[in-house]
Amino acid sequence: MGVVMYYPVSLALQPTRADSNWPFAYLLLGVAVLLAGVSYPLRIRFSASADGRKIAAQVRTAYIVAYVICEAAAVLGLIVLFASGWPLYWVFFLIGLAGLALQFPRQSEFE
Repeated sequence: MGVVMYYPVSLALQPTRADSNWPFAYLLLGVAVLLAGVSYPLRIRFSASADGRKIAAQVRTAYIVAYVICEAAAVLGLIVLFASGWPLYWVFFLIGLAGLALQFPRQSEFE
């Protein structure tokens, strides 16, 4: 839900200076893609117990960790916007939203 709110906030709080050649924008974009990509394997790793059984509390914790990592990818977009005014800051929001969509909970994981 937070990713959806970042876009209206970014429209309301547009920075005054814009630097479309900010060198760290692409670096942070790569970090955002890495965060969204690593959230799925981390969720799988945190949800499994040592003996292979899935405990509901562990599964919930794994989902929360994965959601926070995907939200961090979107927050990087706000950082890029306020630090440089990079015009493609919204791509970070899409990456975070795609990561969240991949993490959508399934009933079978809680059984």
